[in-house]
Amino acid sequence: EGKPGYRDGNDYWRLYNYLENTRALDVINRPEDAFAAAAGFGGFLSVLSDFDAWLIQPVLPDFHNVSYRIHQLDEAIKENRVGRWEEVRAELEKIKIFEPAVVQIFQRINRGEVPVRITHNDTKISNVLLDEQTLKPIAVVDLDTVMAGSVLFDLGDMIRTFVSPVDENEADVSKVAIRPEMLAAMVGGYHQATKGILTETEKAMVIDAGKMLVFTQTIRFLTDYLIGDVYYKTLYPEHNLVRTRNQLRLLSLLVEKEAQWKAIVKQAFSMH
Repeated sequence: EGKPGYRDGNDYWRLYNYLENTRALDVINRPEDAFAAAAGFGGFLSVLSDFDAWLIQPVLPDFHNVSYRIHQLDEAIKENRVGRWEEVRAELEKIKIFEPAVVQIFQRINRGEVPVRITHNDTKISNVLLDEQTLKPIAVVDLDTVMAGSVLFDLGDMIRTFVSPVDENEADVSKVAIRPEMLAAMVGGYHQATKGILTETEKAMVIDAGKMLVFTQTIRFLTDYLIGDVYYKTLYPEHNLVRTRNQLRLLSLLVEKEAQWKAIVKQAFSMH
């Protein structure tokens, strides 16, 4: 019928052109894959950079609102719906240590220190289709989170999902790490594809973005654990707690060697 979507009762299905000879990666094992995936998201930002972001409806209000996520956690602690509060006291203490600095980062976005752009807001590796042969980025997919936001949301989520050799489900936190070569490749690919549209403030806040998104995801996992695992799919009772500890470790690593990571980011911006 030539329509952009299909309605099935109260459900709507968006239709896409099928892109042949493309693939999506689940993990990043090579810097060139980090570069290509980041370039895909950077190209997405660049193509939409002259479009009025406020014309896009906010599909998920407060999705990356740090203050709102903290409020959700505080409410979950008060309710203690499934009696899990006592066992997560150590995690909560760590979260409260990181909280003030992350809130300050989010407040800088709220004050308008960085421009409002159309952002993807779910920049994991599997949301970029790469050419099967060349592994160059072809298209960004999974557009249900696209709305007005900050480029820091996309950069932060890329750091969260690109730089560690293990994902958020890894229970052995000693395996969580930050791979400098992946960070450099990610920033290089994004910078090359955004064609100089990023402001100096946006560039300077890349690691801040990582801290903010990892912190936010940490408290979202812990909140879900405290309310009985109602949002994220879990495979076993402690799954969300494992994810919380995993992300807390990644956050700690970002903070501990922050100067080193910022130097890598600065160099990557100057090279591409």
